Amino acid sequence: MVGGLSIFNVSSRTGHSTGTTIDNYIDPSNPVTSFPAANALHGVTTLTALPVLPEMNAVGRHNRPQWEALIGRVFAVNVPHFMPDGRHRVILE
Repeated sequence: MVGGLSIFNVSSRTGHSTGTTIDNYIDPSNPVTSFPAANALHGVTTLTALPVLPEMNAVGRHNRPQWEALIGRVFAVNVPHFMPDGRHRVILE
């Protein structure tokens, strides 16, 4: 057993209910609450350390059109404000 985990961390990772009404307020699609439990499963000693996401600078500027096409297909956005001509598109770039 690893210390430092709350019932919410563990239940977020396993998908089990906490048996309380707090389950109604937990977003099951948010993976962040399960990071400490995932770190424990993988033997990481710093349970609250967030994973480091890869930077896409390694792709290079010459591949930007292909990269944007890939991102557009993988992360489809159908909210008008976030589409290519939308006023919030800059947030996604």
